[in-house]
Amino acid sequence: MTRSAGYTVGEADIVLFAAVSTDFSRLHTDAAYAARGLFGQRVGHGLLGMCLAEGLLSRRRPSNAIVFAWEWEFAAPFFIGDTLRAEAEAETIEDGATLSVAEETVTVFNQRNEVVQRGRHLLARPRDGEGPDWAEKALNGPAPGFEEFQASDTEPVPPSTTEKEFSDETGVFFEDLAVGDGFRTPAFTVGEYEAGAFAGLSGERGPWFHAESAAQAAGLGARVVAPLFGLALVEGLKYSLAPDHGVGIPMASLSWRWRQAAPIHPGDTLLAEVTVQGKRASRSKTDRGVIAQAISLIAEGRGVVQHGQHVQMFRRRPPGLAAPRP
Repeated sequence: MTRSAGYTVGEADIVLFAAVSTDFSRLHTDAAYAARGLFGQRVGHGLLGMCLAEGLLSRRRPSNAIVFAWEWEFAAPFFIGDTLRAEAEAETIEDGATLSVAEETVTVFNQRNEVVQRGRHLLARPRDGEGPDWAEKALNGPAPGFEEFQASDTEPVPPSTTEKEFSDETGVFFEDLAVGDGFRTPAFTVGEYEAGAFAGLSGERGPWFHAESAAQAAGLGARVVAPLFGLALVEGLKYSLAPDHGVGIPMASLSWRWRQAAPIHPGDTLLAEVTVQGKRASRSKTDRGVIAQAISLIAEGRGVVQHGQHVQMFRRRPPGLAAPRP
């Protein structure tokens, strides 16, 4: 088992993560708004916790390793001042001529030993030495064994009990999204600042994220961006569509299933295509519902570089509030 050191989350971490990922969701940045939400105060970005956990674990293993696929769940929120640490148990699932792949089960704890996140990822290492193609193979997938979350309403949806005070929310409610709805986000060009700042914030140690020569020696052609940056950016790109597009009004992020398909390089222009896969209203807490989205992150001129599924809890529309115009 690998056990990381701890990391105490500060205000600066949330501010920098919001700036780098472009995810300025009010749950993380607006204290007055967050105070009336599910957790009663601002919360750290779920993906910030995930990135910090991966960075903490990377400091406990050799630098010649790349994590390239994730299946991750958010069990509880974390807040400014919380100290996070991670534990991982590994099992080798592929041992090829050039590449060894391990599946690690990861648990993230706070300072009270409460589980805040859990999941698994695939970790690639060179099988024998550092051949010229192992890193390229890892960063081009595939990721076996990761199953998607299924969400579908098979019974009538119970009436909403959302309080009228939430009628001023910006965005669309659970009821306003239908299975099959899709949208495309604005584009974002990844600069040297975002690539370097993200690697520093998350603690990514891989030399191919920092040095051109190391990336070329690993067969990558040019320096690459830490894979989790793509996932972090997706959430920011979706948020940039608010308030009048199909991003919904999130109450909490529940899980991600995410795979690398090709490397991301500084200078790439990225956008996300999102389709609603399924939705399910809560029967016990009728102010909310769950929506699953299929997402592809696309580099202009190169195609899909990352893809997966995001499952979120959305607020339902208060009774009597008119639906938005089509």
